[in-house]
Amino acid sequence: MEYYTLEPWGEARADLRAGVITSVIANVHRAPHTPIYEPADFMPYLKRDKPEHISETELERRIAMFMTGYDDRSIN
Repeated sequence: MEYYTLEPWGEARADLRAGVITSVIANVHRAPHTPIYEPADFMPYLKRDKPEHISETELERRIAMFMTGYDDRSIN
């Protein structure tokens, strides 16, 4: 098992590699002023905290930001 600490293998490692590749592709094609994708965003079996609850107006703002490619809060 010492070798595993030096060179991990298996599905978890494969998911990490796939997450890295996918996050790079997604970041190249993301809209300006949107959050950067992390490899963990593309790892479906990774344990995560429960998602935050957002209001309906915040959801509408996020959808508008996604559709237009910019965050309206940055315009002041």
